[in-house]
Amino acid sequence: MKHDMEKIYNCALMALAIITIFTVIFSFYDSSHFVGINDDSFDAESEKNLSDKLFNRLYFTMTMLSTSDGVIIPKTREVQIISMVLQFIIILGAMTLFI
Repeated sequence: MKHDMEKIYNCALMALAIITIFTVIFSFYDSSHFVGINDDSFDAESEKNLSDKLFNRLYFTMTMLSTSDGVIIPKTREVQIISMVLQFIIILGAMTLFI
């Protein structure tokens, strides 16, 4: 039981680290690098302060990790590449379940 809890704890820490790292990376890119439901959903007005910008990037990161449903999508090649790295990490993590 203790070993299982330790595994869960370590997985949770790894997930939080990945989420934090990619949220910070995506935060270096302004709204012109993303497309939302409509063009106004990710505009400069909605990112007046740092907390709004971080929340938008956290939302994007969590969406990429869970469903990749395309509500917010990367617009520029740079952000598309970073998104693919994140998706590769997800695939790699899923593959380790079967090893």
